[in-house]
Amino acid sequence: MEDSMKGKLFEKVKAKIEPHAKNQDIRTDTDKAYHVYGTTTVVIGKKTTEGHYFASSMKNKNFVGFYFFPIYTHKEEFTAEEFPNLMKTLKGKSCFHIKKDDPEVFDEMEKLLQKGVTLYEGLGWR
Repeated sequence: MEDSMKGKLFEKVKAKIEPHAKNQDIRTDTDKAYHVYGTTTVVIGKKTTEGHYFASSMKNKNFVGFYFFPIYTHKEEFTAEEFPNLMKTLKGKSCFHIKKDDPEVFDEMEKLLQKGVTLYEGLGWR
């Protein structure tokens, strides 16, 4: 992937995450990575975490990664039927490989992020 396309996609993913990062812990904000964490103490499984991971945009060699933790912690809440185009880019448990500027993927990404925020707020996580 060309660096100019990678930069454009990185900024586009970051722009989708940013509105949901208000009052959150932005632990990394560089030209290669943007990581957002929550600010509450949560228990995930048997582990207590100070500020849980929420989402990231990261430049990788051949793609821009959109990492989204709610799909890892609550997989059953996010279905391929609800997010068909975005789910085609899911590799692994919580990493989406964004390789092209697809408006449908970015529309679904916005809906996925909002659903994740709503889910976590309902659990008292923020």
